[in-house]
Amino acid sequence: MARVSASELEVLLRTFNSEHPGVVLGHGFLRAAAIVDGLRDRTTNEELGRFFEAFGDVRAVVADEGYRGERLGLVVCPDAGNCSAATNQTSDNYDSIVKVDSIGIDREFLIKAVRLPKRMQDVIRFSNVRNLMGVLFAVNPEVADDLQFNFLERSVLLIGVSSETTPRDLTTRCFGGRDVEAAVMIRDPETSERVGMVVFAEAGDATVVKNRQPMPRLYRTCILANSVNHVHQAVLEGSEDRERRKETSATMRSLIPPQYLQSGDSTDFHLRCLLLKNSSLVDLSQGLHHLCCVAEEKLQVSGRLCAAVVSEVLDAAILVYDDSQSTDKAYRSASRLPAGSLRLYDSSLFPMPAGKVVTRVSDQVPERGMLPELFTKPEYLGRVVSLRGIDANKWDARELVYYLTGCKLEALYIHRAERKVFAVFGSQSDVHLARLHKPRAWGKLCGWRLRFEDLDEACFQQTVPAPAPPEQKPYPGVPKEAIKLAKRLTRLSISHCSSGDTKGIAEGLIRLAAVSKPDVLLRKDFADTVVLLMGIDAGTIKPDLRSELVNAFGEVDLLRLHNEQGVALAVFKSQTAAAKLHQQPAETLRRFGVDRCEPIPGELDVAALVIGTSEMVRSFGETYGRV
Repeated sequence: MARVSASELEVLLRTFNSEHPGVVLGHGFLRAAAIVDGLRDRTTNEELGRFFEAFGDVRAVVADEGYRGERLGLVVCPDAGNCSAATNQTSDNYDSIVKVDSIGIDREFLIKAVRLPKRMQDVIRFSNVRNLMGVLFAVNPEVADDLQFNFLERSVLLIGVSSETTPRDLTTRCFGGRDVEAAVMIRDPETSERVGMVVFAEAGDATVVKNRQPMPRLYRTCILANSVNHVHQAVLEGSEDRERRKETSATMRSLIPPQYLQSGDSTDFHLRCLLLKNSSLVDLSQGLHHLCCVAEEKLQVSGRLCAAVVSEVLDAAILVYDDSQSTDKAYRSASRLPAGSLRLYDSSLFPMPAGKVVTRVSDQVPERGMLPELFTKPEYLGRVVSLRGIDANKWDARELVYYLTGCKLEALYIHRAERKVFAVFGSQSDVHLARLHKPRAWGKLCGWRLRFEDLDEACFQQTVPAPAPPEQKPYPGVPKEAIKLAKRLTRLSISHCSSGDTKGIAEGLIRLAAVSKPDVLLRKDFADTVVLLMGIDAGTIKPDLRSELVNAFGEVDLLRLHNEQGVALAVFKSQTAAAKLHQQPAETLRRFGVDRCEPIPGELDVAALVIGTSEMVRSFGETYGRV
């Protein structure tokens, strides 16, 4: 069993004490209690208790993840005998279990843990650090993509960030004019408490901020990022998480109007959303009215809603509130619902920087920026209307959805600053039905001045993107025959290397890459993004190997494979992707059909090899009489 740290055990005991007051300090606790290590993800208190139900009336809790990233549990059996029997049980649901009294814990430790003042309880979970890193990669990849982790020396982690504080506040006004390179914020999925990360331009600023008095109205506690155990691992896992979240992030973006992300307060947009999918509580086929009822009745959210959208095709629904306190309340309420009854995603893990997602909107058709691109496709012509006569600042989307019953409504967007309201219906027939059957309540809502105004056809005309400029060839004017000859001779030189001649093989692969992509080899970060793959299975083809590397580690800029020697040169887009591959154990590499991976020998002069290859290619071109 991995050694459980004192801070992890204190959190575990406090969590148990809050669920079962008095038990921790009761008679016989030390002999009847056991720690369960390496619990599988999403294990609940009830599930943990059922694992040991054969040993009597067991009380159990699952604690926050520790710094090691492991989920821990505490099980208290009726007596010492049952506890001993429980510790002898093995299961696929956890890694190991050990009695509390076998690890040197005494009653004084229990008293200290249970009665520790609240201000001393501020620890940050490994999963939160990992998630902060993933969000940082999405928002400021140029800051986070640093193989030496230098940015951690300039970073602080903030615990207990107030719900009124936005990432923009952390960037511009919280730290006395100190130069901030990046600031991100997420919501703890279990407590709904905010945690943040700030990257300063200077390491000294991080130390100064850490040492000064906390600012209760902004955050409760500040710690240096590099003081957290296994923070380097959190960086690597955060990068990997970012890759896994791409599909869900793309789904969210496809349902969000670009205008929402261009407003001045958009930095906390990802904290004001609820992303839901089909579940026993949410039936997307029942539309927006049902969705809003679930939010109000099950999640107990009463804040003002500015957008509601349901897409059965994407299996996704989004609610956007004016304030982030409403979504905090929703996540707290969701934690009390039966397990599996609601598929609610933590939207704080999907930031949407405006510069990366907003499509170019024509000045002549401003409505295109107020609707997601999904709803400006030609098939939505006649199904999207502007609701006129409504005070956009006064009413919220939930009230409008309740009034628009009797027809299928896919989305409703309110733009308060622009005083615009848009409704997206399931069909043109639904629009016609809504126009014919305006309910009596509209008189109260807008004094019977409501108008359904069709949008101009220009909103739904698909703009053809300008063709991408042709890729610049590295050797313009050199005939294809000369380039093919250079590749053939370079491959032949690799074949002549002995299997143990790593330097010769690496040199040949670099020359092979220089024939077609010399610019990649001359990047400043080349040495940190390149990996030499050795012992590749016979019959491996380049597309399959590239696909495996991309799916497991990240985008690949360049891949050169030599089947006869069973070697390849891979250059990744990011340093962290290469670092993750270097850290893989041999058994993992074998799953990719690779024996081992190595850096290129340090004594190689890559620039000289590129220049030499260039001269060779051009000389071959002259031989063909075409240069």
